[in-house]
Amino acid sequence: MSKQTSGAGRPDSGVPFTIVSADSHVGLPAEEYRPYVDSKYRDEFDAYIEDNLVFQSLFHKLGYPFSPEVLQVIDKRGAITSGGVAGFFDAHRRLGIQADEGVVAEILHPGGPIAVIPWANPGTRRVSDELRAAGTTAYNRFLADFCSVDRKRFLGVAQTYPWPDVQAAANTVKWAAEQGMVAIYPPRFAGAENDLPPVYDRFWDPLWAACCEHGLKVHLHAGSGKPQGFMLERIRGALARAGDGPDALAQIFESIFDERRPLWQMMWAGVFDRFPELQVVFAEIRSYWIPPTLDALTRRNQEEGGVLKRSPWEYWQRNCAVTPTFMRVSDLDVREKIGLSKTMFGTDYPHAESTWPNTQDFLRLVLNDVPEVDARAILGDNAINFYGLDRGYLNSLASQYGPKPEEIIGQAQLVDSGIVQHLDHRNGLNKKVTYEDEKTATALDVDIETASAQR
Repeated sequence: MSKQTSGAGRPDSGVPFTIVSADSHVGLPAEEYRPYVDSKYRDEFDAYIEDNLVFQSLFHKLGYPFSPEVLQVIDKRGAITSGGVAGFFDAHRRLGIQADEGVVAEILHPGGPIAVIPWANPGTRRVSDELRAAGTTAYNRFLADFCSVDRKRFLGVAQTYPWPDVQAAANTVKWAAEQGMVAIYPPRFAGAENDLPPVYDRFWDPLWAACCEHGLKVHLHAGSGKPQGFMLERIRGALARAGDGPDALAQIFESIFDERRPLWQMMWAGVFDRFPELQVVFAEIRSYWIPPTLDALTRRNQEEGGVLKRSPWEYWQRNCAVTPTFMRVSDLDVREKIGLSKTMFGTDYPHAESTWPNTQDFLRLVLNDVPEVDARAILGDNAINFYGLDRGYLNSLASQYGPKPEEIIGQAQLVDSGIVQHLDHRNGLNKKVTYEDEKTATALDVDIETASAQR
């Protein structure tokens, strides 16, 4: 495989890549959230611990923590066996893990393989709004402590919850901005049946207004819009069925469709018209589906006589971005169609399917034929521009330990075959994808009618 040149036709620049993971995760072991929870709610904490044990049992069935045989292939540096997963909650350890992987900064989402977030997660049983808000507050307190170690490298995504009313969520946005965080999670259950209003409902307008006022992005992550407890029950059901192997259990995490729906719901509900500065990121939701979906939305808008103030493609360019995280070839194939500046890279550390501890080998495989200018944008420049990060500081870190283009591009042949096989197993690098046109059309029929009522 020949070494690639940059988009300007020059040889590789030799300047190290400044790599920002726009989708990583952080959180405490379950029991260690207890001190962060207001004392009056701690009697409820044991039930959360029970739910987390169910969550943990799934990962054990999936082969995580990894077996000694797997570790011999993927952990030759001893990153895992030396306790590297502790970087999930130990900020100082995390800085070393970033350096080892060639990453200079991370956008930090809640949750991961060690524990779900107390009470405010699809992996916990249905609880009251008050208890959900208490769990949200507890997590945010921890997140602020974690990010305080280096707020230029640890960029928090705060959780929000509208209890006792939506202004509480808006107040969290102001608090998060004061803490140096860059984005918020809307409540994970928005749009779930018999739960919070969907994100296109005018109920959320004060939250979007606060995000615009304080410059925070809105992150819609895999698992959003699902009922509380859905993950818990799916895990219990899968574990109870005889003969379910790891592949069947993994399907619990594989269905990512409903998380796309806010794209067109917010367009038709006029959210992007009322809040033209609002920025929404579709995190860990892939990107291959975006061009055909925007084309379908464009046709639908034309059929309805052009009811939207802008075209769906214009809304996408102005208001949206995507972080397909553990990128597949199919995600990179659409980068020009959706706009090169709209795709960001994520390691998904410390999830079992993350690129860690093989991030640079992963990049050699997926970026092998990608021009340097494109790779540089996706790996870091887009996130730096989108979130307004400190470019000079991050570039200085990259000069110390970032990989050079000539070490990544055109170097797929350097990756050990065992790692290639395992990376493909972890997330299907070359997995074939099919656009769900009928499923999308059915969802559009429902969503456009309901969302239009909010215009």
